Amino acid sequence: IFNLSKTLNQTQIDEIDRVIEQRMKSVKLNKFGIVIVNSSSIIHQKVFGEGITTKTHFTIASVTKSFTALAILKLNVSLNQTIDEFHLEEYIDNDLAKQITVSELLSHSSGLDGASSKQVGKKGEFLYSNYGYGLLGKIIAKESTEKNYGDYVKKHIFEELEMFDSGTDYVEDLIDSYDNFFGSLSKYTGLESDYKKNNGFDIPAGYIRSTIEDMGKYIRSFLNETNQNNNYIQQMGIPKTKIDYNLNYGMGLFIRNKNGKAIYDHSGNFNHLLTHLYVYPDDDLAYFFFTNTYDALCSGPFYRFLAFLETLIVDDTKAYEQTFTSLDDLEFFLSHLAIDIIVLIIIAIPLTYLIITIIRKVKKKKPTWFDGMKGKIIFGIDVVLLVI
Repeated sequence: IFNLSKTLNQTQIDEIDRVIEQRMKSVKLNKFGIVIVNSSSIIHQKVFGEGITTKTHFTIASVTKSFTALAILKLNVSLNQTIDEFHLEEYIDNDLAKQITVSELLSHSSGLDGASSKQVGKKGEFLYSNYGYGLLGKIIAKESTEKNYGDYVKKHIFEELEMFDSGTDYVEDLIDSYDNFFGSLSKYTGLESDYKKNNGFDIPAGYIRSTIEDMGKYIRSFLNETNQNNNYIQQMGIPKTKIDYNLNYGMGLFIRNKNGKAIYDHSGNFNHLLTHLYVYPDDDLAYFFFTNTYDALCSGPFYRFLAFLETLIVDDTKAYEQTFTSLDDLEFFLSHLAIDIIVLIIIAIPLTYLIITIIRKVKKKKPTWFDGMKGKIIFGIDVVLLVI
């Protein structure tokens, strides 16, 4: 009779759209997409920017890890099994690392280096490892009847959730990503080679591609108690590795607590493309967003915008008022201006020296303030600095 699922009214949705459009202009974002759901429906989904739809493909980056964790649980592999039992000698070359368990890989408590099989941390302590999730992909390939990570995820997650526009392979229409230099966008061009390097070893850590529509279906499965994945998702949300006093890692998910309520989330950052998944199971609410632009020189206003966006969606009035006052467009301009001045000063010093040196050479005077070989060396360094 009553629908008790949390939802948003049209005024709230209009405000979310207005804020996104305003911040896209002020912090120079190229494209942005968002989907908000509860267990019974899609509350809102929209994309912003030219040439993009809710079916446009993008890489979800490290949000992929939640899919990999779900795939391991669905495969019903014993979490206490060690790497050694799966015969992954090609990827692990030391005896100590071979004793790492599946559970430790899932919870980033293996001590593995982020990009190699070296064990650089203590087991049981949090150390984020993309390499560990690459190993989980190889375990899935070894133990599944599909014998391939991508095929297993397609059959047991994508098809079950009707995510027909998602995959683990490179497609030509994957959205480009950009770094932002004072509003001038610099495109990342290595996406195709990233997908194909290492025979796909890195795919389970951060290379699933999806769409806003498909990600809406995925995050709804976190909330829908009748969904067959729900028991697995509850396991993923159990804290395994402590990071700080209010942050833990489960399996493929970070777990926070706010006002006595759990929040599951995971972000992704892939060559200037950012993604983030948020799930509020106690409030029957979840959302996902992506943007294909990242400003490495001035990230403060951008991250405050994301915090502000969260307060709008969860309807946190107090946090809304506090965050709103910190959204200052002038910071973006001043941050870039300060960096530009510093860069200009750094360039001006060798440039001035180079000009003086050339003039003095033309006039057949002493080539520089320094004579002999030292002057030639400094002259050469100036040229190199200017080229850089």
